[in-house]
Amino acid sequence: MANHNNPNHRRPPRRLWTPDELAGVLRCSISCLNKWRVKGIGPPFVKLDGRILYDEDDVNAFIASRRFASTSAADAAVTVEAV
Repeated sequence: MANHNNPNHRRPPRRLWTPDELAGVLRCSISCLNKWRVKGIGPPFVKLDGRILYDEDDVNAFIASRRFASTSAADAAVTVEAV
């Protein structure tokens, strides 16, 4: 049984994607990711030693937040983001 209060307990490493890797996952361009980052509308990112990285959990949450039941709901969300 794992003891999560033990300071010596190690969590598995988190999956971090580069912009190039994430562009492939999301099927968008790196330029698109750059624009989203500037506008603050894309998935959260981490900056380590000048490198941009995306945490897999944040990417999954971003994708889940873009799930819609109808095109009108999706269009309304895009209109709000564009403002």
